[in-house]
Amino acid sequence: MRKSQEVIGLTVTAQESGKQLGAVVDLLFNNEQYLVGCMLEHCGWWRHRRFLPVKNIIQMGRDTIMVESAKSLVPFTKNEEAFTCLLSGDKRLKGRTVILTTGTFLGLVENVYFSLDMGTLVGYELSNGLLNDLRDGRKLFQVEEPVDWNKDILIAPETGYVIKETH
Repeated sequence: MRKSQEVIGLTVTAQESGKQLGAVVDLLFNNEQYLVGCMLEHCGWWRHRRFLPVKNIIQMGRDTIMVESAKSLVPFTKNEEAFTCLLSGDKRLKGRTVILTTGTFLGLVENVYFSLDMGTLVGYELSNGLLNDLRDGRKLFQVEEPVDWNKDILIAPETGYVIKETH
């Protein structure tokens, strides 16, 4: 299980040349809530963003993400723009409110947890504001069924979830 905060900022390195191809600036998820790829920003003469599909990742290490070559990155198309991002876009996850179908407020999304092997989003790190986070810590909200992302707020089922304290 990887935390989004651990992945954003990682460099992407081409195995065949050893070149750094850019840095991860966002994670993209499809409607089924599977990680489909990373948004990269290449810093050079011209800053431009590229898409790294999950299927092209050889290894996601602690310090870098390994891909075969620069050909592993593709330009953004309308398809990639339709995905839900963690940090950017109209449908971004960070900062959105999470409630249960019973109307119980759980918190605001700060990070997500995902399994790279399976590509599934497995949990949300929730905040209840800076002071509460400092006093009580954030919560890890894990669900068995997908959360409804189709509204301004995220609505989770009232059963089949676990809330753990993070430290």
